[in-house]
Amino acid sequence: MDQKLETNSTPSTTTPSDDERNQKDEQWTLCCSKSSKNFVLFMTQTAVLLSVLFFSIAMLATVQEGVNRDLYVSLLSSVVGIYLPAPQIHDVKP
Repeated sequence: MDQKLETNSTPSTTTPSDDERNQKDEQWTLCCSKSSKNFVLFMTQTAVLLSVLFFSIAMLATVQEGVNRDLYVSLLSSVVGIYLPAPQIHDVKP
């Protein structure tokens, strides 16, 4: 009982159709308005990061003397590191 498994050795060269591209940019209906999925996710992430940022700043400003501030400083630096883009050098052509 010899069974042969045929495989297709040529890679698929299909490109995504317009429908597949549109599915990636889904529209969500929230509070009687339609918004892009990417926009809603971006705004949610920004709101969370800003609230952690303001909390850290407020705690650093109001913490009593002798209390360990390391947690708030590390939270603050983490939020700034996440939110700011990495620096890039662009070639300038003469």
